[in-house]
Amino acid sequence: MGKGKIEIKRIEIKKNRQVTFSKRRSGLFKKAKEISILCAADVAVIVFNSTGRLFDFASSSMKRILERYRNASGGKAWNNEYEEMLSQFRNLKNENEELQKELSCVRGEDVEKLARNQLDCLEGNLVLAAKKVQERKTEVLKYEGRKTESKKCSIPKDSLPHSPPLMETQFNEALEALHSLKDYGDDDAQDQNAGDGHRMRKP
Repeated sequence: MGKGKIEIKRIEIKKNRQVTFSKRRSGLFKKAKEISILCAADVAVIVFNSTGRLFDFASSSMKRILERYRNASGGKAWNNEYEEMLSQFRNLKNENEELQKELSCVRGEDVEKLARNQLDCLEGNLVLAAKKVQERKTEVLKYEGRKTESKKCSIPKDSLPHSPPLMETQFNEALEALHSLKDYGDDDAQDQNAGDGHRMRKP
């Protein structure tokens, strides 16, 4: 049974929209790569998501392909559009590079290139982040502890594991042995008292 036809319209649930965007973007870039290899074509794909984040693919140099696009399109309107698109692309690329640098610094990479004030700022951010992580970890541990205690309290006594039969038998045998020793001791004491009585009545 084949898949039903999917209605092409905006996905209202944000999480589902992000998942679909990621899958479709990967598929789009894969197809672009395939056509560039199979047909020896220069392919460039530029995608902006709903938050303005840039994703791009180029079979060779993106700048060279865009230059070819500008030269081939002709006309002042097309040139203006190209310049605007190229400027936006460069700005987003620079922003992406800066974010990658910040991320590498947070991971402890390339910190030797930072100045004193940058190191102070990074240290403050890491201390604050570590504090928040520790607080969250403490909350999670407390929650898990309460959850475990709640499970223990909810377990019926009848469901608790009983002593193994062998241990129970050994316990009963030991108890009987103690009773036997006690009875034996009582009998000895009675015999001894009786013997003392006979000796006392002897002339």
